[in-house]
This record gives sequence, structure tokens and C-alpha cells, in this order.
Amino acid sequence: MQTSTGRLNAASATSSATRTPTTPSTPRSRAETTGRESSGSSTPDGTNNFASGIPSFSTAVAALPEGGTDPLVSAIYEPVPDALYLARRGEGATVNGDPLSADSELSLDRGTVSLVVGLPAIRDPDRAATAQRIERSLREQSKRVIQTWSPTVDFGLLARGAIEGLVYVHPQGHEQYAGALLASESGVVSGERDDVYVGASNPETLTAIRSAVATAT
Repeated sequence: MQTSTGRLNAASATSSATRTPTTPSTPRSRAETTGRESSGSSTPDGTNNFASGIPSFSTAVAALPEGGTDPLVSAIYEPVPDALYLARRGEGATVNGDPLSADSELSLDRGTVSLVVGLPAIRDPDRAATAQRIERSLREQSKRVIQTWSPTVDFGLLARGAIEGLVYVHPQGHEQYAGALLASESGVVSGERDDVYVGASNPETLTAIRSAVATAT
């Protein structure tokens, strides 16, 4: 079911966010829930938005198995709406303790897709040109394409069914670890090919978005 509360709110940032998020880190620890050695990944997200007073930013953390890239648990916190997303592999996902579901009844032509362009694509002219073609293709197939410059915030919108899809061109590890686990544990269907992640609220929308991406790459 489509949720109205998840739609992007363009209101000004509130004073509740009093600190700039900390810099990324990768501490080592033992995962209590698995009894295995694990690596931690944490990152601030949307720091440019924060500095500009745009209320779309978060802090994300994820625990990875030692030597692996599939996160075991993740958390994303958005200070402005005071929203805490938690996901544990195989056990589902929640926001502020309530179960999450990525259900959306909207088809792609009536829906919203988030486009995220990672730094490798921004800094490379050829990759940037590919990202621009993907954006044009998505705009032709969907009602709206948003770019918030805060990937983990967008993963939260996808996980709660507030947007119908997310395309991440050349994902960055820290953001991808936390966001992708949240998405999958909330029922998002996804695939990744040629360094482009595509997630959607249902298989039909996933197929439509992947087709739009394929025509541009």
C-alpha cells in the first residue's frame, strides 16, 4: 500500500540536528548475534545537504562478516524526521520499531524513481555521460525522477513504499551496505549489473526500470 508519510518533504532543516555527522570509519568487532568476526562500516550521508540546510541527510552503519561484503545488520538514522531504520539479514526491517514493507500499487509510468550517481561516475566523463543517458531514459518511463544527494535516505523511502524504484550508478560501499540490506529485508526486489544497482517495489517495476536502464547503457 502506498504510504503518504514517506514522500520527500522539502521543508527547511530543523535545529534538532546540532552536529555534523562524523567521518566514515571501518572498526573491527565481534558480531554478538553470529559469534563470528565482523567488520563495521559507518558513514555520514548527505553532508552537502546538511551544510546547505537541506533536510535530507543521515548516518548509516552496517556490520559485515569478516572478509565478506554481504551485511549482517544495518542501521540508518535520519535526524530531521527522527527516523531510525534497522535491518537484520533474514529477520526483516523496521522504522522506529514498526515493520517495513516496500509495497506500492503504482506502476512505473505513475511512480517515482530515485537516481543516485556515485562519485566514480561523477568524476569520470564517460561514466557521467552514461548516468545522464540513464536519467533521460528514466524520465521518459516514469512520472518523476528525484535526486536527493543522500542515497541512504532514498533507500529508506524505497523500503517504506514511498517511491517505486531506485537506480544507483556506481554504488559506493558504505552507503550501499546499509541501504541494500534495508531494502532487501523490506521486500524490495533488486539486481545489479555493470555497476548499476536497481531496486523496485515489485518484479514488474523492476523489469521496467531495468529495461529503461538497458536502453541507456
